[in-house]
Amino acid sequence: MKYPFFQNKPFYFRHLFIRITALVSFVIVLLSLSLFYNFRNYSLQAINNSNEKILSELGSNSTRIDNHMRIYSQSLVNNLQAIELMTNDNLPLIDTLNNIKALNSTLYTTPFILSAYFYNGKTNTFFTAGSDPIIRKKEEFYDQEIVKILDGIPNQMSFDPISRRIPSSDNLEEEHADVYTYVIPNISLKENILNYAVIVNVKIDSLFSVLRSSENFDDTDTSFLVLSDRGIVLGDSKDELYLENVIEIPYIKDIFKSEKASGYSVTKVDGVKSVITYVNIDSAKWKFLSITPYRNVSKAIDRIQLITLLICSLILLFGPLLSYFLSKILYTPVGRLYNEVQQKVINKSESTKIPNEFEVISSNISTAYSKLHTLQSFKDSNINLLKQELLQNLLLNVFEVKDILFLENPDYDLQFNINNELGVLVLRLDNFLKTFCKLTKSDQSLLKYALANVSTEVISRHFCCEAVDMVEDHLAIIYGTKTDETELNSKRLIESLIQEISTVYLDNFDISFSAGVSSEPEFISNLHVAYKKALELTNYRLYYGHGCILFSDELEISQTIEPDILNNEIDNIQESLKKANLGDAERHLSTILSSLRGTKYEVVMFSLHRITSSIFDILNIIEKNNIVSFGTNYIDFISHIRQLETIEEIHTEFMRLFETVIQEINDSKDNKNAFLIEEIIKYINSNYTDPNLSTNVIADVFNLTSAHIGKIFREHTYKSISNYINEVRLDKATELLINTNLTVDEILEKIKWENKKYFFTLFKKQYGATPTQYRLKNTNKQA
Repeated sequence: MKYPFFQNKPFYFRHLFIRITALVSFVIVLLSLSLFYNFRNYSLQAINNSNEKILSELGSNSTRIDNHMRIYSQSLVNNLQAIELMTNDNLPLIDTLNNIKALNSTLYTTPFILSAYFYNGKTNTFFTAGSDPIIRKKEEFYDQEIVKILDGIPNQMSFDPISRRIPSSDNLEEEHADVYTYVIPNISLKENILNYAVIVNVKIDSLFSVLRSSENFDDTDTSFLVLSDRGIVLGDSKDELYLENVIEIPYIKDIFKSEKASGYSVTKVDGVKSVITYVNIDSAKWKFLSITPYRNVSKAIDRIQLITLLICSLILLFGPLLSYFLSKILYTPVGRLYNEVQQKVINKSESTKIPNEFEVISSNISTAYSKLHTLQSFKDSNINLLKQELLQNLLLNVFEVKDILFLENPDYDLQFNINNELGVLVLRLDNFLKTFCKLTKSDQSLLKYALANVSTEVISRHFCCEAVDMVEDHLAIIYGTKTDETELNSKRLIESLIQEISTVYLDNFDISFSAGVSSEPEFISNLHVAYKKALELTNYRLYYGHGCILFSDELEISQTIEPDILNNEIDNIQESLKKANLGDAERHLSTILSSLRGTKYEVVMFSLHRITSSIFDILNIIEKNNIVSFGTNYIDFISHIRQLETIEEIHTEFMRLFETVIQEINDSKDNKNAFLIEEIIKYINSNYTDPNLSTNVIADVFNLTSAHIGKIFREHTYKSISNYINEVRLDKATELLINTNLTVDEILEKIKWENKKYFFTLFKKQYGATPTQYRLKNTNKQA
């Protein structure tokens, strides 16, 4: 700005004033436009919400009335007085009148019932109860519409309430009444005729009684409609469209097309701009509509819009003045700080060249902060490293008395009192090798640092604590009580804190841990005992699973396992591997692992060593006795097993070994059998002229049983050895028939076939011709 008023003002003050003024002006303009253009929608939505609530109440009221009337109508069917009227064809007049009077009294208990008819099919007589009780024959009854309805009852399947306009009484000149009629008929199944019926007429006005009691309804210009699923007006609060079909009215048609349960629109109704709100009532298949003239809404909207514009205009008018005072208030501490910095700046000539006060302050503070940060970082890094090292030595029992004295140094900022009893909990990171081996050492340190900070932040809300990175796969947390606060061995509190830490680990780092808590507090000189107990507890995640929380005084551990179970099942596993039976091997392994649950960790490890050693012993035997190599190494396998953290992982690893072994055994069997078959075929091709050649002879040659060698040959060639010998001899016979002039008998002698008749049978079956026919046919082809 070039005005003299601002030329003498500081640089930052001028910029502050301009920005505040621009921001205030922009916000006010944006706010006024937003309110001006959007308030109408908010008001329409408010009207719609109010009308929807009224319509929902109206729907609920109609559903309640409908349910009540169905029950009430059914009760009239079972009423003794009603049954006498409807079934007796010779009831004395005095009894008839008494029954009507009794029924009249029951109607008075339900104020929204106009009248009730009781129809006797034997006498074709209507008995009415209500405001005008009468007795009329069917043809003389004033409500002829119900007569037509009853005549069609035997062919009707649905008995839903019927909207009608009926005479109020026997005097047809009196006003008519709008009602819902409930008809409960009794139909003879054999003759398919109406025996009797109960008809109850309910005032439609009762449906809209909820409007008069609604807290949300104060607009007498609003009208309400109830529509059937076919667009028939079943109820009209203003009684103008009752029983008319309005489905073709545009806004009604749009409502029926909509799939929404409720909604609203603005359109013209009878030339008047109106807000239409609708609600679907699925239980009754009805639609409830409210029609509110738009003028009732626009009055309040226009008034509030005008007030909004006036307020925004006034704020814009006085905005610059307010911005000036606000800028002055905001600039005061900045100006004071700038003056103090200027007084303490070493090179004042350089700082006066900078026009912006904040740049001067920032430049000097940055320089000072950089120097302080360097010093503080050096100090903090060394202090933290030293504190971590001392705490590690304390837990590992490699400390001296002077080390504990060092911890009293205030620079270490130790969070617990070393003179009080302390507890130790260990967070053993699950899947440590899979998660952390992918990271560099620096990344591992950073991640464990973050995990330690999270753990400390959660536990410090109830305890004084320090987290110690034990370098390997776990963190140790030393904690002590705060003054007059929670007890140190409050298991429920400690468990809830560990669970909270677990949730944070999973949500932010996708890491879980198993926790061990030493339940006996120790003084600092004996803290390594509590740490050792807590660390040993985490070994038992082996069968409690990842994410477990274990307390030393709650863990029940058996010292041994039944030796007979272990020995027998190991023998069974060996036999299963010999037989290449994966299912049996898995079952026996599961039995061993199940029996190991709840035993001491050292017992589990020893048992796993025994199982592994026994398995590899049998593998060595199988390798020596068969042409197979499993390519497995005992040392590598047992090292891998020792790194696994749960029984389930150990089970999976053993099963992977079993599958590999059995696959190799099966492959080896297939290879050996294929080699044997090749040798048998070679032997048959070379010795087919031997008249004694048979399965037994070949079995003796290969030092196998005839049954075994026959089974292997069929599995690989899908034919028996004897059939194959016959095929070879037949093939040789066809060659001699085609290529020589030998007679059939000479050929049989040459191939050593003794049974001539059997030869002719097989030959014709194989080639579809006799040997002579076969020779002629193939000789002609060659010619």
